[in-house]
Amino acid sequence: MATMLLAEEATIDPNAMVPPQPQSKFSKLNTTARFDEIYRKVHSDVLRFVARRLIPPDYSRAEEITHDAFTKLWVRKDSLPDEIGEIRAWLFTVARNDLIKSNSKGFRNRELSVQISDEAFGFIADPVNPIEAQSVRIDLASAWHQLTAAEQEIISLTYWDELSSREAGQVLGISDRAYRLKLHRTRLKLKKLLEL
Repeated sequence: MATMLLAEEATIDPNAMVPPQPQSKFSKLNTTARFDEIYRKVHSDVLRFVARRLIPPDYSRAEEITHDAFTKLWVRKDSLPDEIGEIRAWLFTVARNDLIKSNSKGFRNRELSVQISDEAFGFIADPVNPIEAQSVRIDLASAWHQLTAAEQEIISLTYWDELSSREAGQVLGISDRAYRLKLHRTRLKLKKLLEL
């Protein structure tokens, strides 16, 4: 019996003895409460994400696509990652794919144009010199329309959707390194367009 116990101890996986990692408060919630918390925290982000990519703007369609993304999230509610950022990126990916599928050109073109939003002009507000501020707004809008749809989306994911490189790469189906390279190139192009 003692030899049997020794033999069993010798086959114990050392990784099994590692204490479990502490869970975040968020991951300890029951499934329904967790889903409700996710919905409360990111619904408006997903809705804005979708609305910026609908041309022409269509609020009811944006709501429908957002609702579909959350329905798909509910279906996989038992296997959600712990990080809210990962879940948010996943929802953006689902919504983006739904937009592409519903786009008549979707099977040929996986790029989505992004409408320039009022958020883009937030840093330009200059109450002292409104004429200069308006000039900068016009220049930015002009430069934005000279970017490809893919470049618009690269800028949008970082600056308006506030995704990390890893999360933005996940949305686009590329590595975070590839995303950072594309972001760098797009920033340089936008800067050059603004200097013209």
